[in-house]
Amino acid sequence: MTAVAGAVFTASNWNIHLRDNLLETEVAKASAYGQTFSGTGQNSIAARQVSQATNSGVTILNNVPAYSDLASVGPVVTVDTGVMALVMSSCRFVYQTSSGWYGYMSYAVSGATTRIAADGGAVGWRSTTSDQMRMTGVDLCQGLTPGTNTFTAKYRADGGPIQFQERTLTVWPF
Repeated sequence: MTAVAGAVFTASNWNIHLRDNLLETEVAKASAYGQTFSGTGQNSIAARQVSQATNSGVTILNNVPAYSDLASVGPVVTVDTGVMALVMSSCRFVYQTSSGWYGYMSYAVSGATTRIAADGGAVGWRSTTSDQMRMTGVDLCQGLTPGTNTFTAKYRADGGPIQFQERTLTVWPF
């Protein structure tokens, strides 16, 4: 709409050209503390909420080469996403022997998107001594189907006994 001197600005003009545009701002869309905003298309945004889950249980895997659940599943995070999310995985790996085993923590996606855990999104550590280390990795998970997606931590161990402790999964949806 173009303003013209002497023209009448009606309620309909106000609603279409001013009110409706203001309702598409971040301030108008914010409904909870800590939300971020992401473009969902031309002139369109959506509120997103960063979510995190932690599992403090201690579980040992002994030579499980395919990604799987631990006895205490997770952590698990369910969020509304757009087409991508930043996934941060953190775990303390504790090696029981000195034979040079590898431990990995990755994630699978279910819900609007189905994706199996893979090394590309994993955090891992190899040790040749009886040792421990807390590791954190960040992965930009792209190609998601917008909607409610559940991210579930998965684990694998190449070789002998590895403890997985203090496991955290944080998902920042876009």
